[in-house]
Amino acid sequence: MQGATNQNARRTISAEGRYSYSRGLTGSLFAASVLALSPTASWAFDPGAEDPAAPDQFTWLANARDPKALEWAAEQSKKTMKRLTASSEFAKVEAEIRDARAASSPKPSYYLLQDKVVRFVRNSEHRAGAFYVAPRSAVTKGGAIDWRLALDVDALNARESKRYEVMFLNLNVQCMPQKDRCLIPFGDGGSSLVEYREFDFSAGRFVEGGFHSPPTRGDFGWLNPDTILIGYIGKPSDRLDSGFAQTIVAWKRGTPIAEAKPVYSAKSTDSMVSATTIGTGPSQQVLLNRVLDYSNFELLVVGQDGAVERLDLPTKMQNFGTAFVTGSKLVVQLADAAVIEGRTYAADTLVSYDPTEPAGRRVTEVFAPKAGSYVNDPFEGIAGTADGLAFVETRNLQKTLLIARPSARGWTITRSLTAAPGVAMTIPSYDRFGSGLIVEQTGFLTPTEIKLVVPGRKPAALFKGKAVVDARKFVTEIRSARSRDGTMVDYYLVRPKERQAGPTPVILAGYGGYGINVEPSYFTGDLGLGLVSWLNRGGAFSRAAIRGGGERGSAWTNAAKGINRQLSYDDFAAVAEDMVKSGLTAPRKIGSFGRSFGGLLSANMVTQQPELFGASIVGVPVTDLFRGVDDGSIIDAGGVSETGDPKDPKQASIMLGYSPYQNIRTGVNYPHVLTVVSTEDGQVGPGYGRRFAAKLQSVGADSLLLEGPTGGHGFPNEFANPKEHAAQVTFFIESLMK
Repeated sequence: MQGATNQNARRTISAEGRYSYSRGLTGSLFAASVLALSPTASWAFDPGAEDPAAPDQFTWLANARDPKALEWAAEQSKKTMKRLTASSEFAKVEAEIRDARAASSPKPSYYLLQDKVVRFVRNSEHRAGAFYVAPRSAVTKGGAIDWRLALDVDALNARESKRYEVMFLNLNVQCMPQKDRCLIPFGDGGSSLVEYREFDFSAGRFVEGGFHSPPTRGDFGWLNPDTILIGYIGKPSDRLDSGFAQTIVAWKRGTPIAEAKPVYSAKSTDSMVSATTIGTGPSQQVLLNRVLDYSNFELLVVGQDGAVERLDLPTKMQNFGTAFVTGSKLVVQLADAAVIEGRTYAADTLVSYDPTEPAGRRVTEVFAPKAGSYVNDPFEGIAGTADGLAFVETRNLQKTLLIARPSARGWTITRSLTAAPGVAMTIPSYDRFGSGLIVEQTGFLTPTEIKLVVPGRKPAALFKGKAVVDARKFVTEIRSARSRDGTMVDYYLVRPKERQAGPTPVILAGYGGYGINVEPSYFTGDLGLGLVSWLNRGGAFSRAAIRGGGERGSAWTNAAKGINRQLSYDDFAAVAEDMVKSGLTAPRKIGSFGRSFGGLLSANMVTQQPELFGASIVGVPVTDLFRGVDDGSIIDAGGVSETGDPKDPKQASIMLGYSPYQNIRTGVNYPHVLTVVSTEDGQVGPGYGRRFAAKLQSVGADSLLLEGPTGGHGFPNEFANPKEHAAQVTFFIESLMK
């Protein structure tokens, strides 16, 4: 993102997607209060504490399934829901979300499978989800599409007495090459431990005698139609320190997985090993991604004979080390500048590696972003097809779809689609073995559109969302705030055009880790349709593109890694302060919102900026960087590269300043806090949130806990947990608007 040269300058995006510019005036009414909020020194841990990892009176809450801890969490959640549902606003919010849902259509996920398109959707009728199938030809012809129901997950749960939720679905890589069979991942109650079950989308049923894995963490790759490479945990010692499987085995159809032959074992300190399929037929292989620490990655290829070969590529890579496949070529994005085969490549460059070429001639440049240009979406911004590579370039927050094709003279780049300013563009699905992309465009005030894009043809519409608010009543702005060290930090702001008297209540959301971007979306992220209730009551909503995210490429991501993590929190606080300085809002009228790594961010706002924020939702968080939760969650080992190593005394002394749990103190007027967790969350675990909520209560803070018995890392789901979903918005309304 490009920071504005004046921190009070802002770019406004109309409902039609056009930019206009205005000059903001500093509100003198709030200037004095802002001066008191600006910190002059780094946050520091109380030196009176000795061992930040030592057990305390709340350690017993750490284990997810300890009976006493479960009883305590259930009682806390009962009190929370009793209080929030008793609000005069709750029933209104619940009805407003229900009406908005009825007026709109939930956004489906689409996947290209041979000559078919697969649609997966969750809605009020199918709370656990349903899969539908249609011929691709019906989509390209336009007109009505006859979707055939292939699998109803709710009906499956009723039939088999299961609590399945579809987790980590990515049929781009979970289906057999050039076949209609896929391994669908099911988590019990939303657990991150998933069972893979083989399903035939042509026949509309599970494959008799097909693969059905025990609950496992991680993914797999098809080595051939009857063999998959998958991580297997037969006994506790088979786990990495992170909780993922240490060993990848070759599991043959019709045999017990316990008898599968080991193919590769990672070091116990590695974060994980992932697997994916490359190629087809006799040349088919499985690519292993050895994740050392979420910043360093090693790629290996497993052949049909089981031989493992390491690819000679740098370990510093973007996109979690993902390699995108096109033909015989693998494309990766460099995180740092690197010399490969005697040539220097800049950071963020997309490079191709072709193992069929002679050594020393395998690497070529695909695309090197110019200054102010970024290829920065680690999940849905790059796709490999049989034709070449598709990727989204961002310049001045405007997205363009580029197509790169290999030739004897190198790679040629063509521009395919350009989105309106302020509208996000992603590639959620693609045809790995043919032509075709699923392209999605969405904005804060622009309903989602999803199209099938085939180069050289007119895009075909798959989905067009319906409006749930009158966009003419609101405006989207892109503003910039000056962080403590002078760095300009961009943020989105959605606010009413006509302001009510007094400061505007604002929900400020962020993430700031792992190179993940903050992007616009039409009431699907964060609080979802609950934001309709918030905006229609005169509230504003903001997302901050703080350091640690990927908005400005690898340098922006790396700036807040490790012991520089505090920069992310400084950026977030600076955005809140900027909104106060502009006269939009006032201290204690801002609510922080974050989930997962963003939950750590929101928890730090509670402890570092209690005078600035009036309310905080701390969702499925890590809150203690020194003591894990001892429940099998997977976040601890892999997080060292993002937040620092607590075992290193020099790093630990700095980390103490941004480990929220250790910074809860008596005598502080904390904001209202709602901590949201799930018993079945295998990614982070509920223990962090429980202990955080309990310790805040012990110092007299208004601290609520909401723990879902199911739902996993995505709790609360607006379809499976509608009351809890509405309760979150009610919490902000009661805390900031009353």
